[in-house]
Amino acid sequence: LRAEGPRACCRDAPKAAVALRCGLGAAFARSGCPHVCAVVMGAPRRSVESRLRHGGCRPGAASSARRALGPFCALGLSDFRQQPVPAAQQHLQFGVDMGVLIPKPEFVTSIDKIEPKSREWRMQLYGAALYWHMATVPGERASDAHDMLRDKDVLEVACMRGGGARYLVEVAAPKRYVATDNVQEHIDTCKSSYPDVPGLEFELADAMRLQDRYPAESFDFVLCIQAAAQFPCLRTFTREAYHVLRPGGRLLLADGFKRDDLKAILDAVDELGMVMDAQSDLSRAVHAVGLCSVPRGVTYLRLVARKVA
Repeated sequence: LRAEGPRACCRDAPKAAVALRCGLGAAFARSGCPHVCAVVMGAPRRSVESRLRHGGCRPGAASSARRALGPFCALGLSDFRQQPVPAAQQHLQFGVDMGVLIPKPEFVTSIDKIEPKSREWRMQLYGAALYWHMATVPGERASDAHDMLRDKDVLEVACMRGGGARYLVEVAAPKRYVATDNVQEHIDTCKSSYPDVPGLEFELADAMRLQDRYPAESFDFVLCIQAAAQFPCLRTFTREAYHVLRPGGRLLLADGFKRDDLKAILDAVDELGMVMDAQSDLSRAVHAVGLCSVPRGVTYLRLVARKVA
């Protein structure tokens, strides 16, 4: 591989050039390349793979390189290194690689002053990629992505530390974003971490009793990321979300679900007369991050259920 090779697919050379040492991917090791490879931030994956082939990779090596370069193509990261995942590390906590450039990636890592290139740094970036995907894709096709939260009222359930909420307020421009959790300590942490952010509110609320906390038809979206699978009753949660959604509003879910979990959600959606706009398997996108794996018997799903107007 030659250092100048991939420049042909650069869409914004002054901003895009980043360095990748050859030892980071199996493809580079097999190619025996002694040089530094310039990789284009935000370049289409097929373009990168094509340039790798033309640069001299053996058959099949480009596919390995594409996996190694996924974060570059998705988020514009530099000097990405695959690291082993500790056996005790919890799965399904690190977001997805959807192969798109997210807006303001630098904002994500600057929120908590995360050490650059650390494991936490990567977790935050890929988590932001998941939030952005959920906030912009209303159906099955990623090509239909648009700013669907703009000027809307959003309720997030189980926001934990609130980083995803803060990011979406910054990039998706909702009219009002209410981030909730059922643990007071989490809410206190959110309020201290992100005080006085226009349009962002942190409130204590139980996912099983949303109608006790909020009026009927008060939100355009109910968002729950990587928490619903732990709820005691998914049928109840779906009904509670339905209660606070306005006609035409959407319930957005992303988590690792077992078959019975999915059945409970789909049964509730049918009972309530909602329309399932999307039921997408994101398991491969989780694996592509390289930080975790989806266990056997679980599928990482993105679900979008719409309340009929």
